[in-house]
Amino acid sequence: MSATLVDLLGGRKGAKAATRLVGIGLLSIPVTAATGLVDWHHERDDPRVRRVGAVHAVGNLAAGMLYLSSYRQRRAGHRLRGMALTIAGSLVSSGAGYLGGHMAFAYGAGDGERLPDDAAIRMERERSRTSTRHSEPPSDTIVHPPADPVADQMQIAAGRS
Repeated sequence: MSATLVDLLGGRKGAKAATRLVGIGLLSIPVTAATGLVDWHHERDDPRVRRVGAVHAVGNLAAGMLYLSSYRQRRAGHRLRGMALTIAGSLVSSGAGYLGGHMAFAYGAGDGERLPDDAAIRMERERSRTSTRHSEPPSDTIVHPPADPVADQMQIAAGRS
């Protein structure tokens, strides 16, 4: 994304900086992929998360390959091809990122601390694993995570829960 902005705003003068930005982004791929694999490995019990996680990983792999191709084209002096590949990589990466967010917020996937509604998400996951298709959830169970968890967290921080 940054390389695209430099390309658009910096013109030919920004070409070297944009190439460096793409290269620096490529360096983050192994670490990011490793953390994703660890999270995905811990989600053995939920086939939905495993399925979406696999598509998320393939999308990120495709985006990484597009960025690598962009970097090579830029280094070979093919700036316009490099720019086009960077934009394609950004689009694919955005789609894969959406899936990652969906796993985290809709399914409660991933390790680490959550917002206060984490318990409700996990209760819903457990209920959906153990219930039959036609049973109704108990009335004291929160079925869906909040529509805007960031706003809810801000209200809790402000003492307006």
